[in-house]
Amino acid sequence: MKSLKSKMLLLILPVITLIFSVTTSYSFFSAKNIIVEARYEDLTKFTENQKNKLNSWFDEKLHILETAKDSLENFETERDEKIKYLAKLVKNSKGSFASIYYGTEDGEMVDNDNIIYEDTYIPKNRPWYQEGI
Repeated sequence: MKSLKSKMLLLILPVITLIFSVTTSYSFFSAKNIIVEARYEDLTKFTENQKNKLNSWFDEKLHILETAKDSLENFETERDEKIKYLAKLVKNSKGSFASIYYGTEDGEMVDNDNIIYEDTYIPKNRPWYQEGI
């Protein structure tokens, strides 16, 4: 015969094991959810921060180009002065631009590298010119 102590142990041990298992499972899934939510929040903040940095970067570059456009539209100087102006913009952009160029409706094409384009090269017929209008 089994002793009372053995019988009690056989009854209590499965209950304790079940309680321990349920408690451990609950703790695991609660901690997992907290961690997943925190990582999702971190990722959302990181993504938003990167988006803001990119928007700021694009806005800065767009501002430089708009300033160049406004200045060049009002330039009444020779091609060499325009080239110097574009070269200065590229230099001051600290690597943001490798080259800046523009074309006019009159067919003039100017870039900071002083490339001479063929007479058949008509800027206003180019996709980049059409999209910029």
